[in-house]
Amino acid sequence: MSGMLNGQRIFVTGAAGGIGREVVNGLAAEGAEVIATDVRLAEGTNASLSLICDVTDQASVNAAVAEANAKLGPLTGLAYVTGFNHEATPIAEFAMEMWDKVFDINVKGVVRCANAIVPQLRANGGGSIVTTTSWWSYSGKAYFSAYCASKAALKSLTQSMADELAPNGIRVNNVAPGNMNTSMHTDALESEASKRGITFEEMREIEWAKVPLGIAGPPSAIADCMAFLFSDKASYITGGTFDVNGGVLLRSA
Repeated sequence: MSGMLNGQRIFVTGAAGGIGREVVNGLAAEGAEVIATDVRLAEGTNASLSLICDVTDQASVNAAVAEANAKLGPLTGLAYVTGFNHEATPIAEFAMEMWDKVFDINVKGVVRCANAIVPQLRANGGGSIVTTTSWWSYSGKAYFSAYCASKAALKSLTQSMADELAPNGIRVNNVAPGNMNTSMHTDALESEASKRGITFEEMREIEWAKVPLGIAGPPSAIADCMAFLFSDKASYITGGTFDVNGGVLLRSA
């Protein structure tokens, strides 16, 4: 690897998931010291430090950030990979408790991490934040209203943070995955197949047929994009959305 992240200390949330584990290992392979955090320990990664961190609890976030700082030194970046999707649910049947849970994890969790980490980045003269949205953030999808709305909100939040934090030397961008080969993707396919009264295989064929490259993408593709965004090669990039989707969504702006 290039070692382009040597000297960086990056706090990664959602590190026990399929994409999160790849992000941890990908950033570490490029030389970063990586703090892998999740509600359960992310075992078997190349992280420098693995910690329990619940992004729905400000005290838990604060404690994890403080421990990372004490053991490794001041943070230089945040990769917010944590994400939560719900079962396919008609809007007229949506429980507000589930709607609130989706937004608590997918949107408010970023704010909690920013509360704990941004002051440190400011004090250190800058840094980088990368969030994870979705190709579903561009338009709504039937039965997944809360997830789509939360990812659209996160994209807007990312842009607001980029505008606010640029004078502090802090860059903020987001990666928008398409259909990635993770358990979250297959769970969504199974749930929607059940609602539509078709098999999982039929649902998968429908969704994968929309992808010009023909497959659900490898989670390592997200790690590669994030490594670039944390590196000096992206030093003049902030407020951007980077589509890693195999061409499933082609947009002009």
